[in-house]
Amino acid sequence: MFRADPARLAEEILDGAVPARCQISPHVIFRTFKTKWEEEPSFRGLGQFRAGEHANNDYLAGLISVEEVVLSLKQVANGSAPGPDGIRKQDILEWDPECEALTRMFNMWWVTGIVPKRLKICQTTLLPKSPDPRMAMDIGNWRPITIGSMIVRVFTRILSKRLTLASPLHPSQRGFRPTPGCSENIEVLRGLIRHCKSECCSPLAVVSIDFAQAFDSISHEHLVAALKGIGVDPHMVKMVQQLYMNNVTRVKIGGGNTPNIALRVGVKQGDPLSPILFNLALDPLIHKVEQGGNGYCLEGRSVSSLAFADDLVLVSGSWTGMASHLTALDSFCRVTGLKVNQRKCFGFLIRPFRGSYVINNCPSWVLGGTDLQLTGLDDSFKYLGAQCNPWVGIAQPDQASTLDMWVRRLAKSPLKPSQKVTLLNRHAIPRLHYLADHAELGLVKLNRLDGIVRKAVKTWLRLPQSTCDGLLYARNRDGGLGICKLARQVPITQARRWLRLSISSNDVVKTLATSDWAKDHFRQLWLRAGGALMIFHSWDCGTRTQMKTSPAC
Repeated sequence: MFRADPARLAEEILDGAVPARCQISPHVIFRTFKTKWEEEPSFRGLGQFRAGEHANNDYLAGLISVEEVVLSLKQVANGSAPGPDGIRKQDILEWDPECEALTRMFNMWWVTGIVPKRLKICQTTLLPKSPDPRMAMDIGNWRPITIGSMIVRVFTRILSKRLTLASPLHPSQRGFRPTPGCSENIEVLRGLIRHCKSECCSPLAVVSIDFAQAFDSISHEHLVAALKGIGVDPHMVKMVQQLYMNNVTRVKIGGGNTPNIALRVGVKQGDPLSPILFNLALDPLIHKVEQGGNGYCLEGRSVSSLAFADDLVLVSGSWTGMASHLTALDSFCRVTGLKVNQRKCFGFLIRPFRGSYVINNCPSWVLGGTDLQLTGLDDSFKYLGAQCNPWVGIAQPDQASTLDMWVRRLAKSPLKPSQKVTLLNRHAIPRLHYLADHAELGLVKLNRLDGIVRKAVKTWLRLPQSTCDGLLYARNRDGGLGICKLARQVPITQARRWLRLSISSNDVVKTLATSDWAKDHFRQLWLRAGGALMIFHSWDCGTRTQMKTSPAC
């Protein structure tokens, strides 16, 4: 298995024994998803919820070109799974290397607005949301990934690109867009908390919203209404309706499949068109919240929401302002049929008080008729993989304990010493990078992580602990083991992330990333990463830096 699928092997060792296939009764699986996907939610129209600008339908005009088809096919990963018809990317290239026949077929679909029914048969694979073996028998712990024919996916990728160019989205929506959305939203959330505590006399109210199975439960009528609401060309609207009409799927279980299940609700997680459709469906809510005028004031700009697909954080400058946001959210859910998971919604209020500030000195907000859980000083909620706390902002995780646990599990595995080192370096250490970067771990904690890695590698390879560390960190081509040194790599990643934030197209992100505090912070990160003296020019007009040398990778 080490040679065939090292990533899967690493997952099983590091996370514990998680069954590769769902072991829940096929009858339960079939009944659960049949109930979920064949029962349409009650969609009553968007009503007062309206998006902002109108679509630019010029991007939707014209026949599909050969260049569009070639690019779409090129963007499909070589190992991408085929649909239930078994057609792979390689099969398409062998049949039509120049993509001319494929272009003619796609144009026939595009002009007539009809996709063959035989290509609307999909297959659903269940993937575990949590590696915890105790949750393996909970059907809610399994995420359904539904894919159709490879041919249809190449077609919808073209439509997705056209629709993305044509459709204006609110700047607060950072999901599925060509920007570092996670980095931007996490930094905005951290920056708002810092701004409230250090520079502002205004309270800061924050609520994290968790939609219950949003991708699987959104109404097809909702998608169409969202498209019509921004004036998308009627031909494209009908094309989307046709693509979602008469689709069926079979859930893969064990060595077989369930009977056919009609897909009358939800977007297919695995189809290229789904992200933009979902973003457009949620956009009217974001606009409504922003238009309410109850956002948090940041240097003359109002911030009311941070969205990354269905991960939504509402922001306000007062308790009553947040109550207004939640009222709008309740109304949106009532008319669209979407639901929120109250157990996973959290909030807090920071209020300046006599030169300091107090946390949650207020009654709970009400969401869906239930009191919202307030996050206290010793608690945190998860947002885009990071833990948010009202006192410290983005909390720094205890990655040393996590890495130590992974090392112990690797040590007990029946692998060769060199294989253990490979899994540690290529699969365990990279898992630490995201949080080490976004939680901004300092050199003390990074050096501690490196110490755990060095000790494990030397022990497994039976090297004296006094062995020169350069042997571990030198590149393979130079005779070393090529072990990643976190104390070197993470500061470089942090500095690059801040540089990208400072030139963001989002005004709120740029405001926070080019403040006086941010300039000093970026300078510290740059020097920590090994950068030379910098001369900053025109930072406030879009960061430009002149550097004698840049941090080495």
